[in-house]
Parts: sequence; C-alpha cells; structure tokens
Amino acid sequence: IAKGEGLINIRKGNHSLVLKSPVVGQIMAINSSVVEHPTWESLSKNWLFVLKPEQIANEIPQWQFAEKAETWTKTKLQQLKNFFAEQVPDNGLGLTLADGGDIPVGVLAHFDEKVWKKFETEFCETGS
Repeated sequence: IAKGEGLINIRKGNHSLVLKSPVVGQIMAINSSVVEHPTWESLSKNWLFVLKPEQIANEIPQWQFAEKAETWTKTKLQQLKNFFAEQVPDNGLGLTLADGGDIPVGVLAHFDEKVWKKFETEFCETGS
C-alpha cells in the first residue's frame, strides 16, 4: 500500500470516511473478527490490521516519540474537541467540551455529510 492511499473505509449509515496509510508498506494481517463484529468492549483485541513499513528508515524520523508524542496527542485531542464544539455551538456538546468534557463515543454519527468530509480532511489525511 502506498503512503496516502486509502487504507480503511469507515461507514455509519449513509456517511463514510477514508483513513489513509501513513507509510508505504505491506498489510501483513487483517483482524476479520473486528471487521465483522466491531465493539468498544475489549479494546486490546480491536486492532484492524498489521502494516509492515517498507521504508522504515525514511519513516522513523517523522514519527513522534516520548514527550513529543505526548504533546502531539494532547494537541490533537484538543483540536478534536474544538472541531466538534465548533460544529454545534448551540448544543450541550459544545458546552461539555468547552468545560473539558470527553468526546462522546460515536459522536460523528450525529453530524451530516459536510461535517464528515471536513473531519476527514482535517483529521484523516496523511500528515494531519
């Protein structure tokens, strides 16, 4: 699979978004049980695939480790909260997120296609 190529298509109702491969690589395994029966229970078993990078020496310098990974993760989480809060300014979700609340599981399912596409562009593109 090429870097930036569609790797996973996530669907909910009439909406879908594509997660793109972060690296050039080969799919070594697919967890068909999670594809057939997705659940939030037992998250450690909910891996989707094993992707073996083909050009790992070129990829490692772009990866985040230790404190940089922690900072990146916190920044992305805040960006996600801001994104959803901005989509529903007159809704309780916006107030909950503004007060430091968690993003509800499955929240994207409550939005229209325009928000799904914006989410895909801002968070699912390679390098986002």
